[in-house]
Amino acid sequence: MPKHSRVKHTYNFYRKRRNDPNWRDDYIYVRDKRIIKFLLVTVVLLFLGLGYIFFYGGNSQEPSSEESASVVNSDSSSSNKISSSESIETDNDADPDEYQVTNKIGNYTVSTEEINANQTYSVNIHAGSNSAEPKYRGIKFELDDVTGDGIFTDLGNSSIPSNESQTAHYQQIKTKKIEVINADNETRTVKVNTAVINNSGKVISFVFKRSNGNVSVTWKNDRGLIEAIPTDEISFN
Repeated sequence: MPKHSRVKHTYNFYRKRRNDPNWRDDYIYVRDKRIIKFLLVTVVLLFLGLGYIFFYGGNSQEPSSEESASVVNSDSSSSNKISSSESIETDNDADPDEYQVTNKIGNYTVSTEEINANQTYSVNIHAGSNSAEPKYRGIKFELDDVTGDGIFTDLGNSSIPSNESQTAHYQQIKTKKIEVINADNETRTVKVNTAVINNSGKVISFVFKRSNGNVSVTWKNDRGLIEAIPTDEISFN
């Protein structure tokens, strides 16, 4: 406490009298006390800042590679949903067994109802070969309109009847270009958004619509993808 008075004065009061011999000691006392207070406050704030960085800053870790991949995939998924008609195409020479799954409806999607509407499809198994005589084989799809699960049946042909069935699943895929051979041995490129796959994820058939709006499916052999059309469209002579 200043020696001249028990009454507290402001710092400015003493500062104005710092050169007055009668108040010089009081000024130094008040000044030193002010400096010590300032230093104490600074040290406390410094410790508080370091404590905040230690306890909270340490929890802000960089995302792992898996988390980063998840974010990228999430952003990609969101961008895919911008437009239901937007699609991603693969190369013409892509492996016919490869496809990319999607949940959106593409421009070339064929529904289970449209696939089931045809009782059977017939494929010329001689298509793509040197044989001029067509030989048809029957195939059939029975797919649930809600779950997409069902059965694919190979009906064989008149010479070798068959009734072999396997579990099948309806799958929407990202737009894919495939080459198909029709019954007249003509090869053309079509775009598909629909596939029927087995339990192992292998493609049984790709499904598409022709220019007349009718549904076609594919049958795979060693020559490629052969087009099968509804049996009632074929004139058997």
